[in-house]
Amino acid sequence: MTSEPTGPRPGRLRTATVVVFDTTFLRHLAVLGGPYLEILRKLFDGRAVMPLAVELELRQAVRGGHAPSAQALIASDAIVRTVRLDDEQVTRAHRLREDLPVKNGGASENLGEAEAIILAQDLAAEGETVLVIDEGDGTIAALGRGVNALGCVYVLMLAAVEGHYRDDEAWDVYVRLAASTAMGIPDGGWQADEAGRVKFHDYLDKWRAALAAPGAHGTGRTA
Repeated sequence: MTSEPTGPRPGRLRTATVVVFDTTFLRHLAVLGGPYLEILRKLFDGRAVMPLAVELELRQAVRGGHAPSAQALIASDAIVRTVRLDDEQVTRAHRLREDLPVKNGGASENLGEAEAIILAQDLAAEGETVLVIDEGDGTIAALGRGVNALGCVYVLMLAAVEGHYRDDEAWDVYVRLAASTAMGIPDGGWQADEAGRVKFHDYLDKWRAALAAPGAHGTGRTA
């Protein structure tokens, strides 16, 4: 995990028309269990989407028994809606995949990541879009294409700001995600240590102060 978060301020998660998800956060959250997935419905009901390649990776996790709770993400009333890319978008995603570093499972593991970046890039033309992604190389690729890319730590901050978790609960979820050995460690946010915890709480304080400031319109951008 990198020591500093990258990308735009997390207030954009509140105002975005669409929030696109890569596989990592969804799969990690599903490892923790179904109740943790419901926070996505509360925060992004009707706004959360994923490309088909991400859905297929989640289905593979369900079949392999790694994250059975991920079934809630791909059911008929799924928490995150699947979007199928057209042929031109799929071609671009395959090209992008080849540019991303090969992971342990081979280049095929990059396809969900690549499709999520392409989908977010194209949806941005229709309205404010945020991509939740927790791979350092994928984040760099997304930002290079003008995509608003944020790590999952900001989603948990939003859950605290919206009152769905107490601040310590939100941080505990992040620590559990970072410690998940079943799926690897997300690398797009803060280190899950004491310094990270202090920074997390400090950021939340600044965000709430920004929301309370005169003229704030819900973006909650911090200095």
